[in-house]
Amino acid sequence: MSTVTPCVHKPAKRCAIATLQTLVCGLFIVSGTVALAQRDFPTGPAGVSAPGVSPPEFPQQADAPAISMISDITFPGETLVITGAGLDGATLRVWAGGKLAEVAPLKSADDRMLAVLPAELPLSTTLVWPVKGDRIGRPIRVNAPVVWWRFPTRVLPGKTVRLFGKNLSLKGATSRVCLEPGGRWLEIVNTNPYQIEAQLPDKLAPGEYKLWTHNGTGGQSGWSDPVDVRVMERPADVSRAVFRVEDYRQQGMDDSSAIQAAIAAAARAGGGQIVFSKPRYALGTTITTPANVAGGLHLRAEDGMRARPILEPVCDAPLPPVLLRVGTRFSTIRGLEFRNGADGGKQFCVEIAAHDVTVEQCRFLIEDKRDWSLPMEKRRHLLIDNGALQLNAPGEANIVVRDCEFETPGAGVRIGLDYKERTEPYTNFTCIQRCRFVGTFQGVYAIPRRKGKSGQFIGPQESGYRSSGVVNDNGIATIVEHCEFRGADRAHGKVMGRSIQCHNSAVRHQYWAHNTCRDVGNHSSLGTINRNMGEQFMFHIAYDPGGIFHVTKATDRTVTLDLADPRLRGQVKDKLTVTSPAGSVLRDEVGKNDYWIVFICAGRGVGQWRVVSGAQAATLTVDRSWRVVPDATSRVVLTVSYRQNIVYANTIHNTELDKDHKNHGVIFWYNGFDNVIAGNRFHNQTAGVVFNHGFRNPTAWNLTRDNVMTQMYGMTGDTSRSAALYVDHYRWSGAWPAEEDRVWYSVGDIARCNRGDHATVAAYVHTRGMERRRLPEYPSHRNGGIMLKVVERNEFSEVDEGIVVSAPANWLLLRENTVQPTSPQTPPAYDETLKKPLDPAMTLRVE
Repeated sequence: MSTVTPCVHKPAKRCAIATLQTLVCGLFIVSGTVALAQRDFPTGPAGVSAPGVSPPEFPQQADAPAISMISDITFPGETLVITGAGLDGATLRVWAGGKLAEVAPLKSADDRMLAVLPAELPLSTTLVWPVKGDRIGRPIRVNAPVVWWRFPTRVLPGKTVRLFGKNLSLKGATSRVCLEPGGRWLEIVNTNPYQIEAQLPDKLAPGEYKLWTHNGTGGQSGWSDPVDVRVMERPADVSRAVFRVEDYRQQGMDDSSAIQAAIAAAARAGGGQIVFSKPRYALGTTITTPANVAGGLHLRAEDGMRARPILEPVCDAPLPPVLLRVGTRFSTIRGLEFRNGADGGKQFCVEIAAHDVTVEQCRFLIEDKRDWSLPMEKRRHLLIDNGALQLNAPGEANIVVRDCEFETPGAGVRIGLDYKERTEPYTNFTCIQRCRFVGTFQGVYAIPRRKGKSGQFIGPQESGYRSSGVVNDNGIATIVEHCEFRGADRAHGKVMGRSIQCHNSAVRHQYWAHNTCRDVGNHSSLGTINRNMGEQFMFHIAYDPGGIFHVTKATDRTVTLDLADPRLRGQVKDKLTVTSPAGSVLRDEVGKNDYWIVFICAGRGVGQWRVVSGAQAATLTVDRSWRVVPDATSRVVLTVSYRQNIVYANTIHNTELDKDHKNHGVIFWYNGFDNVIAGNRFHNQTAGVVFNHGFRNPTAWNLTRDNVMTQMYGMTGDTSRSAALYVDHYRWSGAWPAEEDRVWYSVGDIARCNRGDHATVAAYVHTRGMERRRLPEYPSHRNGGIMLKVVERNEFSEVDEGIVVSAPANWLLLRENTVQPTSPQTPPAYDETLKKPLDPAMTLRVE
């Protein structure tokens, strides 16, 4: 049976803070052979002095306790979540900004620990050492700058480069970026904790450079890993040559011939401007631009035109599949309007199929040309799911879409192809800024009959599956910022179903920031429409599964799977509900791309994850060394995962809360690692932030902090039992895993410093039945389950229910939360398994 153990603060015993000199001189007399502590974090560019105070070095012994993973972005006064080895009975030595502290944990076991950073420490790059007796382990960093990716990957001298990650700026410190070679500090254009933009010098020779980031604290221990950027030579100035479409017009021909002729002339000249000066252009065929034009092709409106020139199909002609296909690198499209219709034949406006293309100040309009006068029984299934603007340029695309408008019943911008039609590599490194998206989806056009289902069944494919502002099917490293999303008339049958969505679990490195979503989501005014849609920022599972494996052996950079295990045999009918190793498979592609990760879900090294960088037979090579090497006691989940995505400072606001339709803020449908959801505002929805995880679909080390969520009521579809401000749950269906298979389903997910009010439920941390029913039993997960979840320093008021938890939430910490239910008889926190109230200010739930 599960137990609930209260945690009591004992500040005098928990930590002691002293000066650096006192601790170094007085505490570290050790016997035997010692060595300076090894570090697995960068020391910065050679010869460059870093800002801030550097930490000390301490001797280390081989049998010392070890930290394998730690919760990052943990400020003074907040809880550290730690996994490792030999931690039972250990304490922590913590250094920050020149101060050292001795910290006793709230609770520890051999492979896990919870401890609070002393509130008196400065906010700084922080080093943490595990200590047991006279043995001290290798340090690990917290709040140090970590750069995940950059944009663009290719840049001209004098332009800016943006770096994305976490802890890139800290309050009270000055962030910096250093250029190598040369050791030159760059001018910082703007920064926030998750991105920093630096300007390159005007006179910079073409070539390969490295950029190092420092958040102004930690001295030589405060550097990020470097990222590469290629400085390009300025192209020859051929783009000033002008080719006016009107100069190439022929008698009796539609406008497509004249446009194509102007493009051909500019291409022969090595590049130039194709200028449009008429109000309208009728296209009988698709316009294409050739490859290998050194100066690029630049399509634009004539200077001084008061309205955008409109490019549209010839009247009464069949709808073209696409109006313009751009295949020329370094091209631009500026100040034009593209109008097409869609009748279910996958039509769209413009396709970008080349790298280094910029689209600015354009408008894209798709009209629904299906015959709505037909009765439902006579309609064919005609789905509009293309983007008005398709970005399909595999590789380091470096595509920018800026200051544009989109109005469409389908997607505004679609990145890449459908998951099953994807090309390798994906269309990576795209930027969508200051765009306006308007959705005009009108509901289900036809309801096909399905075997075993009613003819009135409405599935997602028939119900505006891609009626979204931005659909990212195959794009790694994507920026969507300062954009506006809305339905054309949500209350009267013209909607946008979602704002931004991903349908490929291999997608990562998304930066969605400072966007505004108003009146987005399906609505009762449409009648026939799927009620179980409307997740505004959605990361939906889609990829062939891997599985769960026993480990036979491992080294510092490898792990070998037991592929001969007889329990792997069998088929998987539903990758989300399987609760055994059956059907687990090492797919041929593993190690040939960087999509796959291994997550140690049991045994030695539990809680760690690494990217698979190579594979030979059953042995996987990982991208960086294990801090605690797994062994034959370990088990791993092999999967692709949404990882290292940032959803920051967005506003999602609905004028009306439609209680009959699901409408969530941010949702991860399984497989999310090291993601940040911070500083957002959610209003009039059915859930704020949601994480789902399962037996073979884990989540780990995700942070939800500093969000504001209000008015969460209504129907939640198949997500949670009731509307809630925050949801984190294990998805259960049919059967629990066998006792030996009750591994870690998640670890280190944190909800911190969020504020919310007026909701059915404050927060869920529990098990959710897939059939929307309460579970008949909760078997023990003494060494597994929802592990090391922290819910702290949140303020929830005017809620019908408080924080709801259940088994197998194991080592769950509720700390310093304020919860005010609407009824004084309702407990502020409640355990569904034990059927007893909890203290949201300090409870540690241990199975």
